[in-house]
Amino acid sequence: MHEDQIKKACKLALIMEEKLRAGVEIDKDLKAYDTLCKSAGITTTEIKDGNDFNSWGEICAYLEKLGFKPNYARGANNDEVDKSLRIMQYQARYLYVNETGIADEIKERIEALKAADRLTNSGFDWDEYQEAAAQFDDMDEEDFKVEV
Repeated sequence: MHEDQIKKACKLALIMEEKLRAGVEIDKDLKAYDTLCKSAGITTTEIKDGNDFNSWGEICAYLEKLGFKPNYARGANNDEVDKSLRIMQYQARYLYVNETGIADEIKERIEALKAADRLTNSGFDWDEYQEAAAQFDDMDEEDFKVEV
C-alpha cells in the first residue's frame, strides 16, 4: 500500500509538471499531492528524522550505542610521516643526551626565552631602552675607566 501511494504521488507530480509548462492552475493538484505525501509518510521532516545523520557527533553516538570500539595500531609506524616524526624525536633525544654542552645551551636558551617573555609582559619599554643605550654610545672609554 505504501509503495502504491508513492507511485501515485510520482504520477501526480508528473501531471503537475505538465500543467505548469502549459500554464494551467495546479492548486487542486498541489493539495492532493500534499495530502498523498502526508498519508504515505514521505514528507521531508519524516524522511530526515528517520534516516539521516546531521553531524559527525551523531554518527559517533550511534556507533557507541552499537558497541564499536576503534582498534588503532598503537606504537606502529602507519605511514612515512609517523616514521619521520619518530626519527626526528630519536635524533633530538640523542643530541640532548649524548652531545656535550648542548643540554646546557638548550637550558640557557629556554631561560633567555622566559626572560624575554617576562620583559614583554611586564611593560618593558623598548624605545626607552634604545634611548638609554644611545647615551652609552656617546661616552668615551675614559668615562668607564676605574682607578685602581
